[in-house]
Amino acid sequence: MGHQGAIMRFSHSFLCGVACVASVSCADPEPLALSTVSPPLGPTEGGTLVKITGENLRLGSQVTFGGTPALAVEFIDAEELRVVTPPGTEGAVDVSVTSPSGEQETLSGAFTYVAEPQQTLCEVAVSHALGTQNVDVTTTFSATYSESVDASM
Repeated sequence: MGHQGAIMRFSHSFLCGVACVASVSCADPEPLALSTVSPPLGPTEGGTLVKITGENLRLGSQVTFGGTPALAVEFIDAEELRVVTPPGTEGAVDVSVTSPSGEQETLSGAFTYVAEPQQTLCEVAVSHALGTQNVDVTTTFSATYSESVDASM
């Protein structure tokens, strides 16, 4: 999306009659490439701090999760972006990065939104010599993903 092969000429004449001419050529930057999204999952409420790695990432890039813009994007360097996920619906979504020049790269199904665990109440019948008693049992299930994060962010 640049001006590959374009040549711009600048000229200036000075009062003494000397003319200067300069040429500048422009080339497209290296293509954008994405490698990883870490962690690869987070809650449907959003707010997960995610590291996106790749090559030739650019300052001013925009990131989407399933087409929804990230809540925040921080350019670390040409190989890393840190973003905050927006709210989403349960399931895997594509993660896309669009450079300021409009170049876009997508990792299909790279992030999975998971619903927060639900508490379930179930009744358990306990029999003993004097009769039947009902006992309430509550269980919670959760999934956890952890990764070291640079505290300097």
